Amino acid sequence: LDFNSEMSFEIDYSKRVQAPTVTVNPDYNPFNSDKSTSASYSQPQKSNQQSWEKLYDNYNDANYKQELDHLQLEQKAEQTQLLQHHATYKYFQVYNKYIVTSHENGVLVIDQQRAHERILYEHYIASKQLQNAASQQILFPSTLELTPHDFHLITELTPHFKSLGFDIEPFGKNTIVVQGTPAELGEFNTQEMIESILESYKLNTFDTKMDPFENMCRSMAKSACIKYGKQLEDEELNLIVEHLFLCENPMYSPNGKSIIMEVSKLDLEAFFKK
Repeated sequence: LDFNSEMSFEIDYSKRVQAPTVTVNPDYNPFNSDKSTSASYSQPQKSNQQSWEKLYDNYNDANYKQELDHLQLEQKAEQTQLLQHHATYKYFQVYNKYIVTSHENGVLVIDQQRAHERILYEHYIASKQLQNAASQQILFPSTLELTPHDFHLITELTPHFKSLGFDIEPFGKNTIVVQGTPAELGEFNTQEMIESILESYKLNTFDTKMDPFENMCRSMAKSACIKYGKQLEDEELNLIVEHLFLCENPMYSPNGKSIIMEVSKLDLEAFFKK
């Protein structure tokens, strides 16, 4: 540091400073709708709008729809190919959780719970369109006492329960009586099933765009599907895989989780060449 230098600012007072000038259009009126005065201002906005619109030209083009249809056809072809490949191969269960099979091009690992959930979901969706959900009458009807919120919810969903095979009627304050259940479900705990359906339904309501009946189908499929840990017979393995590949979307569960993992034959051979 130089303590001998002068610390004051050196200012040249001989120069004059001019005040800035502002030009104003005295005829400008912001409330005037005259096109002649606003044309110069709106022209850049129009230009920007046209530039943004060009970004969406591809979405309005017929080629975009053709590409989307082409991708869907490719997915269908892939599913059909998997169905044809696995038809002649046997299946075995791993950890009472996965179904494993092979085909000419590799190995398939199928999540048994998600697979059965997908099968039931599409079955329930179709049952409303066909209106053929069979209901089995219970010899001794079950009386269930619910919370006020669940009772109100099940009252709203009664038409959907009936379309899926349940015969439910209100029976006093916060109480319902179940006189019939879906015939295809066989024996199960009625109260646990209904409570499970209601809990799943409430969790799915976070997706506000979901149709109530679709939500019911998801909830019922999740509650009624084969759970992890259940040992399956050979016939059950065959039926799950067969019905899975007949589904409209066998690759993903109703909530979007993967059902099938495929390991290609090339990857297997490459691994063991190391």
